[in-house]
Amino acid sequence: MNIEDYRDYCLSLGNDVEEKLPFQKFKGGEGVLVFYVCSHMFSFFDCNDFSVVSLKCQPERIEDLKEQYECIGNPYNESPKHWIGIEPSTAPDQLLKGLTRNSYEIVKAKYSKHVHIKDNQKKTMIEIKNARKGQAADIARLIMTAMTDDCCLHFCGVGYGLEDFRGMMTMLVEREDSQYSFRNTLVAMDGDRLVGIAVSYDGGRLHELRKVFIQAAKEQIGKDNSGMDDETQAGELYLDSLAVLPGYRRQGIARRLLKATKEKALRMGLPCVGLLVDKDNPTGEALYASVGFRYVNDSCWGGHPMKHLVL
Repeated sequence: MNIEDYRDYCLSLGNDVEEKLPFQKFKGGEGVLVFYVCSHMFSFFDCNDFSVVSLKCQPERIEDLKEQYECIGNPYNESPKHWIGIEPSTAPDQLLKGLTRNSYEIVKAKYSKHVHIKDNQKKTMIEIKNARKGQAADIARLIMTAMTDDCCLHFCGVGYGLEDFRGMMTMLVEREDSQYSFRNTLVAMDGDRLVGIAVSYDGGRLHELRKVFIQAAKEQIGKDNSGMDDETQAGELYLDSLAVLPGYRRQGIARRLLKATKEKALRMGLPCVGLLVDKDNPTGEALYASVGFRYVNDSCWGGHPMKHLVL
């Protein structure tokens, strides 16, 4: 991606994005262009040497990204515990865009005016509600967070990437006959901001609901996924996706979404909530165990070994 295309992409992320050249008085910093959201930077690079873009990233993702992509390394003049550097000349466009949006969302969530600080503890007024169709784009992004980039790309054909997958998922959320439909989604709201999701549906309807995903994948991301393993079965409300924005984590929002999902199962007359957790996600498994989920059996989904848990 060239410098102008990347600049345009950063500015397209939202009306709250600002760009500045804040280091012109410093030797070597004259050409450093910085993009801000909520007055805090989420991306920067040297206009005179567009070889590295520095981005904020979740600490737990950094080493995996470095191992997976040769174009990802250390940032310029920032902590490698919280930032990455990515080479825009060699990185796939969809990867650069995806990690840039991720950085934007991390910073925005952390410094949003909707998050109030009191006695050095972050306090939020969170409401759990039924989703609306107009929230499809935000819901799709969080579904992809829950799936992980690896799983999303697993379902894509050759030549397709995360942005293509995101477009398809947004369409599927907007529909009423898809497993990812807004009709199947509970959202956590901080005022007008969507900060978390729980997507769940009757496991007995998996094949019926999945038809839309399979057809859309053939048409929009170039791959026939009709042979994928079943991830659920009749007799459970299947929790397909649970995700919370990075800046809102560790505040009990995921627990509230899980509780609301269990209440939904009871209203639907289903005896339990079921889910799959990646065997490489001990943090997620600990969360589910802490609210009462128990192990049933091993499974596989999206090319990853999983554990099937029920509540």
